[in-house]
Amino acid sequence: GVAALEVTDTTRDVADVAEQAERAQASIGPSGVVNAIMNERNYTSLWLVGTEGVIDLPVDSLDEARQRTDGSVEAFREELGGAGDEVRAIYGPALDALDQLDEQRAMADSYDGERNIAVDNPVRDEVWEGYSDLVTTLSDLTTELAYAIEDDDLRLGVQLIDLAVRQVDRFSKAVRVSTAAAVRGGGSIEDQQQYAEAVRLHTEGMRHHDRILELAGATAFGAAGEELQVESAETGMMELTQQIVEENVVDIAGLLDAVSIEPDESYYGFVADVSDVIRDRADHLQGEAERRQRTVLAVAALVLLVGAAATLLVARSISRPLRSLTRQARDIADRALPQAVRSVHEVPLGQDVVVPDLGPVRVRTRDEVADLADMLTTVQTTALDLAVEQAVLRRNATDSY
Repeated sequence: GVAALEVTDTTRDVADVAEQAERAQASIGPSGVVNAIMNERNYTSLWLVGTEGVIDLPVDSLDEARQRTDGSVEAFREELGGAGDEVRAIYGPALDALDQLDEQRAMADSYDGERNIAVDNPVRDEVWEGYSDLVTTLSDLTTELAYAIEDDDLRLGVQLIDLAVRQVDRFSKAVRVSTAAAVRGGGSIEDQQQYAEAVRLHTEGMRHHDRILELAGATAFGAAGEELQVESAETGMMELTQQIVEENVVDIAGLLDAVSIEPDESYYGFVADVSDVIRDRADHLQGEAERRQRTVLAVAALVLLVGAAATLLVARSISRPLRSLTRQARDIADRALPQAVRSVHEVPLGQDVVVPDLGPVRVRTRDEVADLADMLTTVQTTALDLAVEQAVLRRNATDSY
């Protein structure tokens, strides 16, 4: 029973670890989709105002941006198809939301106005908001998923991916608002509001950047955090952000240069590094759980074998004396006692009758079966005495006649 309970508990632990690992690794898929959507959003937004060449984005054309998004979405759907019910339930709304991509693309393709940054373009704003809503939906679901993970390292990894993706989105919005306000000149109230919004976004960006580095800190993600700190400093984004917040001045050229990074640098590379650590941690946990399960199964099998052997030995220790006792009792009843009585009858007249010695009933044990053997010896002696007495009485009666 104990072995069965241990095996059951260990099997449950393996299933729980597998589920935790699946949840953590499921967060990696949406981060790729979110990055692809943000790249498509950023390129589409720049394309609508004719400035797609001023920033070096991870994609070089609208078609490439859409193809990468479609590829990420398809991979995400396939991953969810093989995931557990809980993961599919969490990310189910995301699949429905992704259907809005076609609507945003059709809206951008239908724009036939002037593509100039100095010209108001309501389609650009509407498309930007549509893409941003998708990004927010996916990010919120990743945040929800993090709460369902029990392992500290896996949960922290999912949180770091979520924070990093949101940080990239925050910087994208900050750059968009900052450049728009700077290009317009800042004379109107709307421009002043945009400057204020830019300052707010940049302030949040600095605060969340420090928070991400603090969380990564002395953990399994420490190396990824250190690399992020170095690469972020090299881009100059943090210095420009500090300048915008403190001086309320936007260096458009410097800002555009700071966000023109390689696909594996800064926060892009940080998300990839954290994802690798999550995969390694998930594999490690699953390996440990499976090894523990194999050990418990081996011990349980050994316990069962020992138990079976002990049961067999105990059974034989009881059955052997009982069989010996049965055999001796049958020998007494069928042979020894009748022969003893017969020997008494066969003693010639005039000779003394000698009581035969049948010998005690013996078993090689010192338990209750030995006590029963002693009782059978007593019964045998008593029966023999009675038989001899009756034989002597009959003999004496015969002698009298």
